[in-house]
Amino acid sequence: MTLDEVFRQVKTLDGDAWPSVRQLAMSGDRSLIPPVQAALERYLDEEDWYGRDFMVYILAGLRGVAAFPLLLRAFARPMRGNDLDNICAWLAAIMETDPAACRPTILSFIATGHRDLRSAGLWALGHIIQSGDVELLQQALADPDPKIRQDALGALSSLKSDRRAYELVLSILHDPDASTRRSAVLHLRWFAAAAAIEHWHG
Repeated sequence: MTLDEVFRQVKTLDGDAWPSVRQLAMSGDRSLIPPVQAALERYLDEEDWYGRDFMVYILAGLRGVAAFPLLLRAFARPMRGNDLDNICAWLAAIMETDPAACRPTILSFIATGHRDLRSAGLWALGHIIQSGDVELLQQALADPDPKIRQDALGALSSLKSDRRAYELVLSILHDPDASTRRSAVLHLRWFAAAAAIEHWHG
């Protein structure tokens, strides 16, 4: 099956495109990269997560770690009815393959002032986190946006053996936002599961 036929299947939802998508991803045909990247942008603009997932999979297969910045940016794009399970798994696989190569992109996303990119970067940091990232996450916990603070909590929970991370999560039990306080209680289970509920103040 050609790429054009995959496009038609995305449009009509007729049949199973995955066997063809996997074949294209493993083909090594780099001439596919420009049209696949263009299609990815189109599906993102159309908020079509089904088509997005196909293009992300093909690009991950053709470009590997080199595709990570583009794919993390695609992950960051909000869309209605978004199903992130597949793209999360593929990004995690890329980060596991070469965390050092992915780290500069992740840090640049966190440093930006763009909410969606910052959120995506914090999510990704949880997969490659180092003990030295505690200070960076402490700054994120001071962000005025509750979503960013909650994403920082998620990353901190990956440092379950780090006392500083634990104390930062404890500090968020006094956050002014109720949903962020609840998130802190949930994340405490990674540090002190038995005692987590004792810290819940409502």
